[in-house]
Amino acid sequence: MPQFLDPAGERNYYVFRQYRNGRLNPSLFLRDDELTDGKPNARPLVGGGGREEDQLVAGDSVRVEMQTIDAGVHEYVRTLNEVLGGNSAAPANPTSNFSGEVLGYFSAYTLQRRSQRLP
Repeated sequence: MPQFLDPAGERNYYVFRQYRNGRLNPSLFLRDDELTDGKPNARPLVGGGGREEDQLVAGDSVRVEMQTIDAGVHEYVRTLNEVLGGNSAAPANPTSNFSGEVLGYFSAYTLQRRSQRLP
């Protein structure tokens, strides 16, 4: 469970990546500070499609990366997750932060990384 203090007074967006025993979980775990601006955050990474090979068990080595992203990247990943998860009414392309009819996004981000072995 990632734990961090959100900077106060500015809108922040995050994406978390999780590695189990060195293998990347393909899910992108999104967060924002709409309800937690300036407060400590400690929420588990839930979702991820429920693939058995991504489930954590005792003795696993876990690494979590927290990326601080901008609003455009957050919107792209959010809409991409909706499209891939079948949660949209009609199939559509995710919202890009490029202009024109381009599919994709540009991102530069800060990164924090923590590792731990589960008891």
